[in-house]
Amino acid sequence: MKLSKTLAEEIIWLAAEVVAFYIATRVNQLTGLSTALMTFIAGSWLFYNLSSYERIWNSIAMLQDPAKAFLLYSSAATVFFALKSYPFQKLVIVALAAGFIGSALGIFFQTYWNIGG
Repeated sequence: MKLSKTLAEEIIWLAAEVVAFYIATRVNQLTGLSTALMTFIAGSWLFYNLSSYERIWNSIAMLQDPAKAFLLYSSAATVFFALKSYPFQKLVIVALAAGFIGSALGIFFQTYWNIGG
């Protein structure tokens, strides 16, 4: 039995959501509910963008837009540093710092990197 492409992508996305929920429950045990909620939201968005080849390619293309690069970098930093048991205040600061670095790189990429053209 062969699954359709859309169904396979949704199954991968559902598995990614289970991973995001597991990460959030682990973070909740370590640092608290507010950090876990922030991690779940960031992880869900990040894992959704990594759930298919097309979404991965679109995520790479997001690196050219400073605002979208801000979201990508801050989401990745939130998940990574939440797993390192950063408390909520430090996690927000690190996520903002990573987002600003992502925005700066987005401006650089927008100026000098031409994807697909």
